Amino acid sequence: LGYVWYYEKYIDYGNVQMRALCVDKLGRMKSESSVPKLITLLDENEPEIVSVAVRSLSKIGGRAALQAIVERLPVILDRSIVTRKAMGMALQAFGADAIPYLVEQKSGLDNLWITSCILDILSRLPADPRSVRLASRHLSSMNAEVRSKALKVVGRVENVRAVHNLP
Repeated sequence: LGYVWYYEKYIDYGNVQMRALCVDKLGRMKSESSVPKLITLLDENEPEIVSVAVRSLSKIGGRAALQAIVERLPVILDRSIVTRKAMGMALQAFGADAIPYLVEQKSGLDNLWITSCILDILSRLPADPRSVRLASRHLSSMNAEVRSKALKVVGRVENVRAVHNLP
């Protein structure tokens, strides 16, 4: 695939396609040393760069990458449909490790759209009592989208079993 330094050199320069290619290569190489540089790309204005950075960070993994993505969740979700899809797929790639970050992120937000997106992502992650607890608080939401996503989380077979173990 090449040398990390070469691809890192070009993630800030050139046209969007070249930059996106370099960011993708760093993710495919699972370059842990590139995580700080890739995190800075999450604040870019170009949706393609943000999407590829999110995907690359999810391929590399790690707490810093996960935390950076979740911290920027509202902005990334609002940016474009492309970044929305990339966000959902990336957080799924982190698996159960993403659950506490998503549940914690939700506690500080009042945005129904963000709540809906978080619940949708949680519905595709492994069963967890924290997800069920969050979803159960939104089953009576006035927003139909939020209610349907909450039902999706609670309605999974594994989560139905988890509901019985909630305090």
